[in-house]
This record gives sequence, C-alpha cells and structure tokens, in this order.
Amino acid sequence: MSAVRVFRNLTRNCWSVMEKTPKGWRTVAHASHVLLDSPSFHVSEAGRQRVLKTGRKVVHAWIQGELVACDGTMRPGWSRDTLAGLPSAAACDRLPYAASYNPHKCGSFTFRVGGCVAETRALRAASQTLFTPAGVTVSNPA
Repeated sequence: MSAVRVFRNLTRNCWSVMEKTPKGWRTVAHASHVLLDSPSFHVSEAGRQRVLKTGRKVVHAWIQGELVACDGTMRPGWSRDTLAGLPSAAACDRLPYAASYNPHKCGSFTFRVGGCVAETRALRAASQTLFTPAGVTVSNPA
C-alpha cells in the first residue's frame, strides 16, 4: 500500500489519484473506484476562498490515505503492484455513511448522520473510504 491523495476530476468525470514524488504530488491514475484505508480529509481554506471569490472551480480539497484498491488507468512508471481490482460489494456494504464537500455550504467535508440530509457533521477522519461514480462513502467517521 502507498499513501495517496484522491480528488474528484470534473474534466474527466472520475477520481484522480496522486502520489508523492521528489518533485511533489503527481497524478498517477484516473479511476472510477478507489478504496483507501485510514483516510484523512483536507480542505485548503485559501483555495476555498478563491473559489468563493472567483466562482471558478480549482482543486482545493482532497482525501489522503493508504491505497487498498484502484480500478483506473495508470500513468506510465507507476507500479502495477499498486493497482488492484474493484472493491467488492461487501466492501461497499461496510461503508454506510455518505460523505460530501461543498465549498459554498461548509469549510470541511461532511457526512450524513442516520441518512438524514438535514443533519450533517464535519468529517476529519475515518477507517475506510470508498470512491465510486455515485460519490464517497466512509466507515467509522470521526
């Protein structure tokens, strides 16, 4: 497993996976499904303020964790050992909380409590995170 950052790629309509290199964070894969262990949720407040001021979308929020599985296309030079098959249906069932981020509503990632849209809580960490075309789900949010 390797530490990666994952964010929504609006241009390609997928999840972008970045890995730390000596030259900084570089995109190494684009995927429809990604599974992370020990994820932490990050929002750059300066980037969020830029989005609010200009109305333009820029990458300023990401989830960082240990890569477990990824089904995407890989950038040349990235180890094929890092890519695994799609997360199983059982993995999806273990992640009952839907997570989201909207810079216009809140300065952090949030998750729905009890499936109720009206009651959301800030999300800083979780046990696992699953990224799918439908969105992000987490287990044991904190």
